[in-house]
Amino acid sequence: MNNKKDFGEEFGFLDSEEESLIGRYEEMLAQGRASYFDVSEFEDIIDYYSDRFELKKAMQAIAFAEKVHPFSPSIRLIKASLFAFTNKPRKALSIIFQLEQSEHVIDLDPFRLKLSKAYALILTGKVREGLAVQHDLLNSEAIDLFDVEQVLTIVTNGLLEQDRCEEAIRNLKNFRDKVERSPVLLDCLANAYVELDDLESAAACYKKCVEKNPFDPQMWCNLADVLEGVDEAMQAYDYALLLDEKMPQAYCGKAELLNETGKIEEAGELLLKGVNVCPYDMELFDMLMEHYEATLDYDTALLLCRTMVEENPGNPHLWLSLARVCCYMELFEEALMACDTSALIDEDLSADVCEVKASIYLAMGLPEKELEMYEKLLKADKHNLLLACEVGMLYESRGELDVAYRVYAAAINANPDQPHLYLRMSMLLDSGNRPEDAYRYAQRAVALDDRCSDAWYLLATLQRRRGEPKEMLRSLKRALAGREHCPGAIEMLYELVVEDTPGTTPLLKLAEKRCAGAPIAQPHCYMAALHFSLQDMEKCLTCLERALNINARYSLEFFFKLCPKAKKSAEVKTLCRLYKKAGNK
Repeated sequence: MNNKKDFGEEFGFLDSEEESLIGRYEEMLAQGRASYFDVSEFEDIIDYYSDRFELKKAMQAIAFAEKVHPFSPSIRLIKASLFAFTNKPRKALSIIFQLEQSEHVIDLDPFRLKLSKAYALILTGKVREGLAVQHDLLNSEAIDLFDVEQVLTIVTNGLLEQDRCEEAIRNLKNFRDKVERSPVLLDCLANAYVELDDLESAAACYKKCVEKNPFDPQMWCNLADVLEGVDEAMQAYDYALLLDEKMPQAYCGKAELLNETGKIEEAGELLLKGVNVCPYDMELFDMLMEHYEATLDYDTALLLCRTMVEENPGNPHLWLSLARVCCYMELFEEALMACDTSALIDEDLSADVCEVKASIYLAMGLPEKELEMYEKLLKADKHNLLLACEVGMLYESRGELDVAYRVYAAAINANPDQPHLYLRMSMLLDSGNRPEDAYRYAQRAVALDDRCSDAWYLLATLQRRRGEPKEMLRSLKRALAGREHCPGAIEMLYELVVEDTPGTTPLLKLAEKRCAGAPIAQPHCYMAALHFSLQDMEKCLTCLERALNINARYSLEFFFKLCPKAKKSAEVKTLCRLYKKAGNK
């Protein structure tokens, strides 16, 4: 397999002037000496890196430009634009407002200034002001369709980042005539529908796109991604690959469909073909590695990884993939070496390297080293909530509750508005026999998120122990009405009904509604047992049948454990007999 590819082939050839400019700039950096570039040259250098999403290099070029041309308004405007599009909107607005007040504003590109301002305003939550700037831009006489596409695409992306999907759709529909004529804007509208999980409307947009431009492989891929019919989606992916065999998205999407339809071997062959054709796409390569992992074909995975790193030794992601495979193969020394090589090539991957090293140390039976990696990760990323919880739970599992407390406390200090952290802290304090502190943190969790079922359930549990029946029932009601399925809340309701606790009757319908779509068997078993205890056999059998459809053996064992008397029930015996007759074990 030949994976070698020169820079021009990967990104498209540069013209001679741009190639010379970038060459001079990078030579200056390599030699550590100062060279002179005028403002327009710096603008081209910064745009070159921005267009390739090499944002760190773009910011480095801006820093050099500001040293050479400290009073250049155009460099400051580019810096503001980059801040806006790297999610630093307040910094962007600060520069933009200063530029608008300066006498040099007339020398600046008004389109770039207003577009950056509109996007930054939307990202800071000032949507009405951002849309007003958009209105000014689109009403300009000099604007053409390309500019309209750029404005509406960027504004839509800003609204989607703010989770204002419906507002993004309404805004685009205000320019329906332009949207209908532009595949770019139809694609933009489709993205908004995807964010709303309205795949049917998204598919309708993409079908219009491929009607306007049937030879655009990307649009065929996008259409395939949202089509619900497997055969139709497969055909769309095939057509995309027919137009351009170098479409990683098409290989990945079609492979997922093959996996879903049980054609595992065919999916693996397709992914391997994709990696040969697109050796630089890491998502495709990672999916192939996942395929080998799922099929336990580690020998092939190891051979492929070693071949890839030999042919592409400067790719840090390939070294990380090799580390993961070596870990599965218990080649721990090679796995750690591959991690260190990846970190040396790209220090920005240090977090990923720590995570892989943690899994290697876990497999080696070195929990102290594993924890050391997680703590290093947490110090580097104090706002990583999942990591904070994982580290805290690791300490909890080791019985080091004081250390777990410090981890959660530090995470809460860095993220004071995250209810999940207060929930974890409350659970920890409860297990550490500090009920009053646990109660306080549980109250804070529900105050921050009044639809968190687990937090309301924990609060109900604490109130039950405190002897506060009215408060307990109110919290239990909120747990049952929350966002998530909460098996613990169903279990508590069952226990309260069996104990003949007053005030539980109004919660039954709410529990039935919440439990109807539960994806696991346990809550259905509790509801079946609850209705059996209330002598409502029709509802009991309905809930039990749902449980049997999810996991028959577990459900019967658990249900009969809850209701031993049900073994003598003729109706239950009939249901079990019919279930077995239908071919279920």
